Amino acid sequence: MKKNLPQLLNECVQGNEGAWRIFIEKYHRLINGTVSKYSNGTEVDDIVQHVYEKLIEKDYNLLNNFQGESEAGFIVYLKRISQNIALSESRNHNRKDKYINGAEHDLVFYADKRTGHEILLEEFMENKNIQEAIMKLDLPYREVIVLRMEGYKFKEIAEIVNAPLNTVLTQFDRAKKKLKNFLPDEIIS
Repeated sequence: MKKNLPQLLNECVQGNEGAWRIFIEKYHRLINGTVSKYSNGTEVDDIVQHVYEKLIEKDYNLLNNFQGESEAGFIVYLKRISQNIALSESRNHNRKDKYINGAEHDLVFYADKRTGHEILLEEFMENKNIQEAIMKLDLPYREVIVLRMEGYKFKEIAEIVNAPLNTVLTQFDRAKKKLKNFLPDEIIS
């Protein structure tokens, strides 16, 4: 029997081993891929393990904090958690290397490994006006715009939201138009 997302998360929080197996089968590739992308070459397996530890710590706080029922919304949420942990662990790793090598007083520049698109996306998503405007969108539009901003291709988005590609393209176009109405001073392309 296929479990819906709230049911799966609830069973994971209750410690159901079978539910955790399903969770790992379903989301491990996403977590591992996200960590690989943002870990700057540090130990990917260790960071992936740290993501799982964060998901269960403090009485499953991160899993309990997800309020939606949408698979696409959860994917974005889980990807963001994995990304934040990978970036944090990479920064900690860089600091440790710097200290271990006796260069703690040297001026060391660590190049930002993110691409220009990721930097712009992060700055864009930190803008409160944009966040509020995105939250005003109906759920299908919000899912499509957020997944696209996360870097997913339209075909991948169609698979995630289980909709035809043409529907996803139309929803994206309508979402952009609505955002332009909500945000006349911002640049939406």
